[in-house]
Amino acid sequence: MFLLIGSNAMQLLALRNEFTTYSRRADAKIGLLKEVIERVQKGEDVDVKGLLGTGNPENEKEWEQGHVNNTRYIRYAESGRVNWVQNYAKYHDTAHRKEWEALCSSKGHGMILRSIKTDFKFPMSWPDRVSVYHKLQSPPSTSVESFTLDVLIVSERHQRVAARCVEDIVVYDYRRREKTNVQPFMLEQFDQTWRAQEEAKRVNTVKASKLVERVRRLEEESWDKEGAVEDVGQR
Repeated sequence: MFLLIGSNAMQLLALRNEFTTYSRRADAKIGLLKEVIERVQKGEDVDVKGLLGTGNPENEKEWEQGHVNNTRYIRYAESGRVNWVQNYAKYHDTAHRKEWEALCSSKGHGMILRSIKTDFKFPMSWPDRVSVYHKLQSPPSTSVESFTLDVLIVSERHQRVAARCVEDIVVYDYRRREKTNVQPFMLEQFDQTWRAQEEAKRVNTVKASKLVERVRRLEEESWDKEGAVEDVGQR
């Protein structure tokens, strides 16, 4: 009798856990489907199959799992780094387009990921979309064979940071099969990028300070006055 009751209880717990997992996955899928429908109704050119992961075995498997495996974050960072380099080739330094494109291959001078540190902020679940941002951690130098990138992986669905990474990148000469210094064409662009980063930081720091000042003035004009007593809701 007791064995039967215990067995039934375990089955009920298992069914409840399965139902909770199924509900979580269904809510995530419904959320993305709603987003896709809204964008289509607005007349946007939407890659429906791409967003839903149709035909992609890995994406379809992750839809089944309901969450993004931690190893995927490293792949997001890698894909973002390739795009980061390709942007130099396409938009910022077309004169050295071939050299930039070669950095992502095993021909001539290339980039090798020596190490990566990932700080996970919260678990993303499918369906979702990510944006990956890279920036130089320090100013470039002519006497070094590596550089460090800070990476931000953002969940578009939740509008929050999902993970932060730090990438240690080595420049490697595949012809000589040895590490080499950061190339001159890279240094020139990295220098411009670093100065642009610092200027953006300065501008946005000023904007943030002004915003804080405005909020403080509003507090002083509304409730933060001399002799004011906080209402904690007690009667």
